[in-house]
Amino acid sequence: MKITKEDLHGVFKRFVKAIGQKIDAGSYDGLSLENAPIYGGYLVVQYGPLGSESHPFGHVRLKAKEMYFALAMACDALDYKKQQQEQLNKYEIA
Repeated sequence: MKITKEDLHGVFKRFVKAIGQKIDAGSYDGLSLENAPIYGGYLVVQYGPLGSESHPFGHVRLKAKEMYFALAMACDALDYKKQQQEQLNKYEIA
């Protein structure tokens, strides 16, 4: 299976939405998907004020396919948890 940039950025958008964050659009409080092939691939970065950066999900860079499947699995797990919580809420006694 070949993963395109569009595939990867699509699942990244889904992931960011699922965790209640926003994609960095020039501000310092969003997440960004950084690619540096010379260093090994993709990394999720959060930029802070004055140019600082953090790596909230670890410092390990992943190849496009690995990052795609890691983000997709995280999204699936978050969706599963949300569905389970909705089922519990359905039967909650008021």
